[in-house]
Amino acid sequence: MFTLDKKYFWDINYTDIDLQKHRKFIIPRILERGNWPDFKALIEYYGYDTVKEDLLHTRYLDKKSLRFCSFYFRIPQEKFRCFKPTL
Repeated sequence: MFTLDKKYFWDINYTDIDLQKHRKFIIPRILERGNWPDFKALIEYYGYDTVKEDLLHTRYLDKKSLRFCSFYFRIPQEKFRCFKPTL
């Protein structure tokens, strides 16, 4: 059973979170604020392909999370929707 740590969702009503309905919100939030065991739990619960696809289409990731995703999923950063080229 996958459980979310309340500390990552301080700004919303934790009891209203639906793991399936809100996964496109949950996955980036855990990626940016969680740790390695949290990320592994996401992969185990949602599946590698689902997490990868959701992260590819997310509108925002911090630079560190974007670099990690690019490395972990072996996808160039430019392929992520949230990628912003530097000048």
